[in-house]
Amino acid sequence: MKPSTPTRLFLLWMLTAPGCGLLLGLDDFEDAGKSTDTVSDTDGRCHIDEDCPSGLHGQAVCDDGTCEYTCAPGFADCSDSPGCETAITEDPEHCGSCRSPCAAHCVDGVCNAPVDIATSASSASACALMEAGDVWCWGLLPNAEGGSRTVPLPERIELPLPALQVAVGGTVFTGPHGLRAHFCALLADGTVRCWGTNQLGQLGLGDTGPHEGAQIPNVNGIREIAAGTDNTCAINAQNQLYCWGPRSTGLIEGDTTPAAPTLIAESVDQVSVASFHACAVMVDRTLKCWGLDFYGSLGLGAGGPTHATTPTSVGHGSNFAEVSCGLTHTCARSSSGVSCWGNNANGQLGLGSRTNYNSPQSLNLFASQTLRAGASHTAAVIAGDVYLWGSNAFKQMGSNDAFDTLLPVRLSLPSVSRLALGERFSCALTAEGRVLCWGANDHAQLGDGTLVSRATAAPVRWR
Repeated sequence: MKPSTPTRLFLLWMLTAPGCGLLLGLDDFEDAGKSTDTVSDTDGRCHIDEDCPSGLHGQAVCDDGTCEYTCAPGFADCSDSPGCETAITEDPEHCGSCRSPCAAHCVDGVCNAPVDIATSASSASACALMEAGDVWCWGLLPNAEGGSRTVPLPERIELPLPALQVAVGGTVFTGPHGLRAHFCALLADGTVRCWGTNQLGQLGLGDTGPHEGAQIPNVNGIREIAAGTDNTCAINAQNQLYCWGPRSTGLIEGDTTPAAPTLIAESVDQVSVASFHACAVMVDRTLKCWGLDFYGSLGLGAGGPTHATTPTSVGHGSNFAEVSCGLTHTCARSSSGVSCWGNNANGQLGLGSRTNYNSPQSLNLFASQTLRAGASHTAAVIAGDVYLWGSNAFKQMGSNDAFDTLLPVRLSLPSVSRLALGERFSCALTAEGRVLCWGANDHAQLGDGTLVSRATAAPVRWR
């Protein structure tokens, strides 16, 4: 018996229409509810239910000449082809529904994208905090023996609870202790868990032995953490500042033994930690710095101490909102704009010169949203735009030339909400939740799966 005319037409369409493999259920698909498509027949309308191909992931009926599709859970009609051809449970382009892009992981139809990023001024590592509270890191990561390994794509860190914040420390500088990296996460219960290199006592346990995912003792009710090269600091709900790690950096007083968490100051709102100095915005919006005053990085002026053992007031008024410590320079933002001080050999102070300053100097930048200092470059976000200044020796300014930039220049990027500046690279988190990185990539710090440095900002690869 010959097939009926509608059936022959349908079979012909199935053989010639684009995407027929999807309609036959030969690919991975996903969901989206009910959709409407019209099947082309001699009169351009369906006549019976069989005129409406639904594939393996939906049902279709012919309703007054129009095909009505009901997709199975996890599938949707996201293309011009009729039928439920798109699987929306794992597709980052259609996460949970058609045309709902997800910048990172689509899991069971729910997008898990980055909400924050972190690195430090001497580091060749970076981490992202995801919406679900999981932490992913890449670049120079620790190995089981207490050393380091290169990880070119983001790797999920096993934590006992969702994280609220992540901090990245470590250094690529050569020396007696070689390459090293340590990390800390602030967990949902207000405790802090650290892992990685511990040759100098970076994990805050008072020793230098290897540990895996150690919980920092006597640190509870924490609301903010920050890491530098070898030291880490935390602020609790009572605005008390605790720091731990080696004492040789000048940040923690005492003998030569590594410091467990030590109370540094009261009434602290925000803190930033570098290699040999740290600064904090106080609850009253004033600014204090301490540690070793290399190149005037403490901002205490010509008559200031070369080593401030406790947080010491920095001049230049109050109303500070944020401070960020580079390797040997510091920048802060306040109601009156951005100011920087310290080492300026590469123009990292953004003043149009290479002159070092030991007290805060104002830049012509106002209304910045956030501010970050790297080893020898600095960046700020203003109304979603990124402005950078300083060294471009490793393309961290987003340009292929090797010339320093002495004044802030705007980098063409999508709207940005967060910044992370490492030792020789830069990263930005866009408003859509995409992490973009550029600059040096010798330790896979760009997270793109390669070791190729680049000036062009490109997305971190999540798979």
